[in-house]
Amino acid sequence: MTPYRVHVRTARGGWLETPRIFIPGYRGRVAGRPSLPERSPDGLVMLPVPSGESDVELSYEGTPILLASFWISLLAWGAALVCWPRRHWLENAIRAHLLSALTVEKPADLPVAACPAQDP
Repeated sequence: MTPYRVHVRTARGGWLETPRIFIPGYRGRVAGRPSLPERSPDGLVMLPVPSGESDVELSYEGTPILLASFWISLLAWGAALVCWPRRHWLENAIRAHLLSALTVEKPADLPVAACPAQDP
């Protein structure tokens, strides 16, 4: 998201209400120093500004949970893209293993019993 930057000139200290909707994860800088953004009564982001001139910058960096979710999702997609082409190889290997486990071979050295002949 593009940072919101503005140059402010005030006769006395006050609050700068920005056009951004307040959600957790915003970081602010006023006159080069970190400033804690707050929620305005209208639900927008506002920052305290001192009297005089100051440059204000507001950027969205996200919450720790949002950042962790992003990286976990990215890793999951990466794993899926790496494993997807190998899917058929894995399916064939499993199928071959299951078939070999289910196939019963007749030992060659066992005698075959003869069936007694039946008289009609």
